[in-house]
Amino acid sequence: MVAIDTNIFHLQSVLNLSNTRMRNYATSTVDEILEAEAAQGNVNALNYARKLYNSTDELIELFRLFDPENKYRLISEMDYQMREEILPLLDPEDMVIGMQFFTKDKLLTLLSDLEPEEMVNLMLNTFDLEEIMLMMPEEELQNFFANTEVEKKDVAKYLKSLPPELMQQLMESLTGQPSFQVNSTEIINQITSLGDRDYEAVMASIDPFILRQIIFSMSSDEPEYLQLFDNEVYIKMLSTLMKPDIIKPMEVLEKETLMEMISQLDENYLSIVMVQVDTQLFAEYLMKDCQPFLEKIASRI
Repeated sequence: MVAIDTNIFHLQSVLNLSNTRMRNYATSTVDEILEAEAAQGNVNALNYARKLYNSTDELIELFRLFDPENKYRLISEMDYQMREEILPLLDPEDMVIGMQFFTKDKLLTLLSDLEPEEMVNLMLNTFDLEEIMLMMPEEELQNFFANTEVEKKDVAKYLKSLPPELMQQLMESLTGQPSFQVNSTEIINQITSLGDRDYEAVMASIDPFILRQIIFSMSSDEPEYLQLFDNEVYIKMLSTLMKPDIIKPMEVLEKETLMEMISQLDENYLSIVMVQVDTQLFAEYLMKDCQPFLEKIASRI
């Protein structure tokens, strides 16, 4: 049974009851007090009963919703549907803080289901792009150029824009000749004109350091390219971090995503997170959709 710490002094004041008369109601519920006083012609009781569930201020005052512990006890009495309806009232920042109740492994499992765009936003809020490239496995670098969404003409543009020292290294590795003896533009055009299989083989043969530079440049201009890597690759990068360092960047996730994640907490932890809900919004929700629930609670306190 919920043990709500009601503001009995506020109720006494509103009903204009003496201490002696209030002591007669020591074992009575709020509803019983209002009913008894109304039956005795207490106009204050009649008026208060009418407005109690129509005034957020009165609701907050009577149920002491400004007290986090009291709010927690009330939320703990709610069913699953009511909790689901409160989730949208939480600030994203509060839901991010609530992620601390998940284990690191559970967090990584939840993040693995992110949509590619959200995963990339999270990664760029966690690491610098250069760090992501340095951690990217060589196999993934090679597979990037086999993706049909990476057009050869775009690759050619970035190949041609390599710094002189990298261009020299690239030409010598591809042709086996001193770079000054080859026309780099012609070679690059030849590469990007190859059939898919030969093109992929040539790109896979390029030094991973140069591949990182190419993908870095492409992703700097168009971060959407990072969405072509599987979430599993990014999860492995995140797994190198401590749990707090995984949680903090989650502030960039969509509110709907955070709601879906936080709803997977067990009831106790979920109630703790929900206590952070804005008191005024909470009271408005209770007044609008929870009259039977409030009356049940009031009849027990």
